[in-house]
Amino acid sequence: MIAALFSVNFILQRLHNYTGDYFTRITMGYCLYSLICIWLVFLGGAQMLEGRRILWFTQLDTDMSAEEIRSYTVFCWIGISLLYALAATAQILYG
Repeated sequence: MIAALFSVNFILQRLHNYTGDYFTRITMGYCLYSLICIWLVFLGGAQMLEGRRILWFTQLDTDMSAEEIRSYTVFCWIGISLLYALAATAQILYG
């Protein structure tokens, strides 16, 4: 788990230092977010986190089941995907 956190930190530092345009950085961040969502929804990540306090910054239930984690992840992933599609459309239309 610690190695995964260090690798995510390494990737985020590279994103911060990346000299590309703003939309490229957004795309790379969205891809990283999507990989985490794929792990949670399809590759068993929700089972690993089941019963732990996932949303530590809220007062929600602390013992979320794997199905609740999956549902919450899918809901957030759809919302972020819609925002990303809106940003991509604006980039295409307005350059």
